Amino acid sequence: MAHGILLDTSTWICYLRPHGWDDLKLAVQQVLTVKQVYTCGVVMAELLIGARDERGFTQLFDTLRALPEIPVTDRVWEAAARLGIPCDGGGSPSRCRIW
Repeated sequence: MAHGILLDTSTWICYLRPHGWDDLKLAVQQVLTVKQVYTCGVVMAELLIGARDERGFTQLFDTLRALPEIPVTDRVWEAAARLGIPCDGGGSPSRCRIW
């Protein structure tokens, strides 16, 4: 699997809203342009719940299904949970490498 970004639901919501943060919208657009964005079933379900009507649901569903999907296995859930454990001894989990 190529390297990329799994955007969480709150990031997508901000990106899709007309009045989201401009810097976040730009960053998401940049990674979408170079095809580095992944999705997963949990994020898709959370976003699709917010669809206002069938047309909006279908449009969002088609957009999300066009992205590569990361299968959320038990290993992925465990790795996500372990992000809270400091990896560098300095209290910062952001330097951890999961895969």
